[in-house]
Amino acid sequence: MNIEHDGICPGCGRKNRRQSKFCVSCGMPMTVRKPAATSGQTGGSSGGNDVRAGIKPIKDRYLITGSIRRDKNGEVYLCRDIYNDRPLVLKEDQSKEGIISGQEEKDFLKAGEILSGIKNRSIVRIIDYFVANNKYYTVFPYMAEYDLETLIIRKRMKAEFSLLARCGMNLAEILEFCHKRNPPVYHLNLKPSKILLTREETVRLLPWIPHRSEGTLTGTSGFASPEQFRGEGDARSDVYGLCATLHYLLTGQDPRREAPFLFLPLSVFRPELGKEPEEVIRKGLELKPEHRFSSMKEFKEKFFHSVKGLI
Repeated sequence: MNIEHDGICPGCGRKNRRQSKFCVSCGMPMTVRKPAATSGQTGGSSGGNDVRAGIKPIKDRYLITGSIRRDKNGEVYLCRDIYNDRPLVLKEDQSKEGIISGQEEKDFLKAGEILSGIKNRSIVRIIDYFVANNKYYTVFPYMAEYDLETLIIRKRMKAEFSLLARCGMNLAEILEFCHKRNPPVYHLNLKPSKILLTREETVRLLPWIPHRSEGTLTGTSGFASPEQFRGEGDARSDVYGLCATLHYLLTGQDPRREAPFLFLPLSVFRPELGKEPEEVIRKGLELKPEHRFSSMKEFKEKFFHSVKGLI
């Protein structure tokens, strides 16, 4: 939500006009929501400071300056790295059970180590990752760009099919790159809010570090495949997540608000696209993994063939 500001950027400290929505220097929003003040610590064996207090930097390094967004899993904050005097983003995720076990912390840190080692300009790099106050934290650079959900769904930006088709191809290439690593890296939580659209109309993935307890959902209901509700997932699960994301962007039908695993044919909303893209996305959304494309590479090839006459 918007609040009044005095023209001083909460990120870099530069003076801006009072009417400015973004800092002319670093691009940070000038109308960020201030974090709610609390007292004390949230408890937990992992220690650390309560980031919402906004008093002492978490990990003695990251000073919270505002809140970008909040969802049922946690909150994304604007923060300042007091070591290097730069604006960053700190993502806070709640533990599903309220307490993070030693094994869950170990798994999160191991996943963070693997993901922070991925070097790809289409994936926003991870600067830091840690556990504190029974919460998971990921730190990454502040990007003065919008995610696809904000641009196309909330701001109702009319996106041409050619743009969304290119985004789909870009995403398939990024995920294929991750799947080919040793060991393979699966996303398992792909959705429009995790994808940035650059000024060059290419896409970048925001950082993700999976964390879960045995038998709990990995991902987001609506975008997660059926097997993810059993705590399972592989390349075919990412195919499902990508197709669910493309269906949402093309139709505006939020799968989180629909019956589980229900995706109406694209032709109901976009008859001008023809049958080929519809069939590719339909196959990617099959309930059984063995009925989907066997790999992201196979999906990419079929999707390109289906849209090449439309882009």
